[in-house]
Amino acid sequence: MFDFSFLKKHHERIMICKDLPLPVIMCDKFLNILWYNDQAKLLCSHLTDTEGLRRALLEFDFDRLLSEALENGGCIIQEIIPLSSMGLKITPLMEDGAPVGAVLILLRSDSLIDARSIYRSTNLSGAISDSIRDVVSEIFSILDQTAIKSDLLNMGWIKPGLNGLACNSYRILRIASNITEYARYQSELLNFRPGPVNLSAFLRESQDSIAHLAGSAGIPLRFSIPKQDIFVRLDLERFEHAFFNILHNCLYFTRPGNHILITMRPNNAKGSVAISVTDKGLGIPKHILPEILRPYYAYPHNKAARTVGLGLAIANLAIQAHEGSLDIRSGENEGTSVRIVLPLDNDAARGATLAQNPDSFRFKDRFSIAYVGLADVPLSPYLSL
Repeated sequence: MFDFSFLKKHHERIMICKDLPLPVIMCDKFLNILWYNDQAKLLCSHLTDTEGLRRALLEFDFDRLLSEALENGGCIIQEIIPLSSMGLKITPLMEDGAPVGAVLILLRSDSLIDARSIYRSTNLSGAISDSIRDVVSEIFSILDQTAIKSDLLNMGWIKPGLNGLACNSYRILRIASNITEYARYQSELLNFRPGPVNLSAFLRESQDSIAHLAGSAGIPLRFSIPKQDIFVRLDLERFEHAFFNILHNCLYFTRPGNHILITMRPNNAKGSVAISVTDKGLGIPKHILPEILRPYYAYPHNKAARTVGLGLAIANLAIQAHEGSLDIRSGENEGTSVRIVLPLDNDAARGATLAQNPDSFRFKDRFSIAYVGLADVPLSPYLSL
């Protein structure tokens, strides 16, 4: 269908554009179609033939646009169709130092990239997350082998360095995991499946494992969990992700010598249960509190703090999806309390998970949500304050 000599000459650029999660079309100076990717055919097939492309750009002086793109490295038409949100980025297509055509990338002029359509058509963030996980798996394998050899050779001095590499690998995993989770919410492909859960059992069964992971940061955890079973409806994976994001923040921003208290209190009169995670850490200034649930907002207490700013935003989205609420109270240099309120579901006692399946949470798995969520806490710059 496409000219073989053109494909061969521009093979490298075509390979880059082939899997780009945006419609890409290549044409010559006369708007004759030379190549397009699958996204272009899927989302705007009317532009993937020469006549359709010429009709869309009829009112524009393409020679002038190409000259502008050549001079500036690229140019953008904000609306290729009047009153639409469809824009077009034009980049010169060069051969032997001269422009022979253009690479056209279609994008949303209001937001540049439509995250939902990209995620739906390519599952881009999931693919990135899986690739990162594969790479980090290899890193863990090498670290394990090195640790074994260091023991055999009495090279104990190398252990701190290996631990640092492991923590940084977990940080990479956590960032990838949060980006993927946030993309699920934004793309409306959450696959949200709540079911009956014994919430008391969740906290009791995870208590020792959470305390062990948090202990690596030198921060003791205290639990206050009622003896009676309390039932709610949860999507366990979504709730775990939210819960460990909250716990990670409390651990990351507290200091040695302090502690974190996790409590659960039912309110039968209101038909709800509250889980609170309270630390005695650095706290959040009053004027910052309204901002901290905003995606990608990160308030650094010092320059060494490296956060993406998605943890609490994801937690808030998850609790809202469960028809609950998330409340944060904090005072600078006093600590922070994050309170999750969920509706009770006493009818869920039958068939509830966790009470009958204590091994359902694989906390010993280094790729579990708990490990990925908490294992990079020792990198906190505040633990030495």
